[in-house]
Amino acid sequence: MSMTTIRVPQSVRDQVNEIANSQGISAGSVIEALLQEHIERSIMDNVRRKMQSMTAEEKAEYENEIALWDCTSGDGLEEYAGEWDGEWDGEWEAELERSPELRDKYGKK
Repeated sequence: MSMTTIRVPQSVRDQVNEIANSQGISAGSVIEALLQEHIERSIMDNVRRKMQSMTAEEKAEYENEIALWDCTSGDGLEEYAGEWDGEWDGEWEAELERSPELRDKYGKK
């Protein structure tokens, strides 16, 4: 991947570097993560706007489709019932301890 330089105020550069240093990642990784969060937030904002502008008929159609999909979410899992109960708890906690990024994103607040 080729690199480039962008011009930002020194205070912004310092903040990016401070975040990068505290998380043990590069400044570029911080910027990539912030950009990804911005894109995801923009997508969700757009979805919210579209949902708020739905007619009653569109809303009912959407809710019916969601209900149909909800009925399928457990299809075929009955045979595995109880197989994974609690099995991953210790491993997940250990993984959160090893990874500051995962802990920040998924850890208990």
